[in-house]
Amino acid sequence: MMQCSKCDHWVHAKCEGVTDEMYEILSNLPDHILYTCLPCMDGRRAEWQAVVTSELHSGIEQVLSALVTSRLTAHLLQHRQASPGDDDPDDIDPTTPRDLDTVKLKFDQGDYTSVLGFSDDIAWIIQSGINDEMEYPDTKQANLSAKAYFIKQMERIFPWYKVQQSKYWQDSGGPLNGLHPAAVMPPSLDHIYAQWREQGEGVRRRNG
Repeated sequence: MMQCSKCDHWVHAKCEGVTDEMYEILSNLPDHILYTCLPCMDGRRAEWQAVVTSELHSGIEQVLSALVTSRLTAHLLQHRQASPGDDDPDDIDPTTPRDLDTVKLKFDQGDYTSVLGFSDDIAWIIQSGINDEMEYPDTKQANLSAKAYFIKQMERIFPWYKVQQSKYWQDSGGPLNGLHPAAVMPPSLDHIYAQWREQGEGVRRRNG
């Protein structure tokens, strides 16, 4: 339920056409951004609508910027071409982005209107890379690292969004699809702590 700042009536978010994402963003806005119900808006665009849209686009831009500039996701910038004769799965939408460059183009064109749409596109790109590890085994750890990095960025910008519940993720039997159970992303976000820890344990065993 939400209270209109003009008429003081309480209204249901869904009855007002407010999506779950809009509600979460609206709930985290400064107190001076007040909600106005549809009847009180009288066909005009309310301030809160413009601010929610701006916050949505700003958040997506921050996550995307982190992805296209990090070494952890550099291999996802451009789609690796399939071998001659390989066909795309029949159930894949031909408009689905295959790499981060395409996602950026889609964002620049204003095609992302929800966190879900953006998140699912990135999840599909990363999971596709993980699924291709049999053909390209050298990219297995890179894609696992990319997934962990993406999830951390989403949790930082959109803490209310359940990024790990994307329909595209496929459980590989371990936390964050194979990362060390004690793994955390360090401040630089350009190294995987689990690897460092395992190396340290190896040195201590040799010295012991």
